[in-house]
Amino acid sequence: MWLELIAVFWLLFGLFFYSTGVTGTIRLPDAYARLHASGKVGTMGLLGILLGVGFLVPGSFAKLILLGLFVTLTAPVASHAIAQADKTYSQRQVVARDSSISGKGAQEEIEETEEVEPVKE
Repeated sequence: MWLELIAVFWLLFGLFFYSTGVTGTIRLPDAYARLHASGKVGTMGLLGILLGVGFLVPGSFAKLILLGLFVTLTAPVASHAIAQADKTYSQRQVVARDSSISGKGAQEEIEETEEVEPVKE
């Protein structure tokens, strides 16, 4: 009886965090905020669900705790890697649009080149 009530509490705890994460992913304005909402809240939701299932199935409690520990250690690293890749990609797009790292625009670079006449055969 008590284990089932504790399990229901943890399942509702995980469900609350999952639903908050989904709402944040839909409503937040930019990709970094959405990534934060899905990464942090998703980890807390999964830990709640794992604890709830662990109380319902006591034989698997140790495995579920190890799974929760693994996700807790790897999910922030994955979110950081995704954010870093997006930042690097965005910076490359700015450099590609500028066409020069030195700060000269593409138009100034074109004006500095000499015109060469085509070779006639």
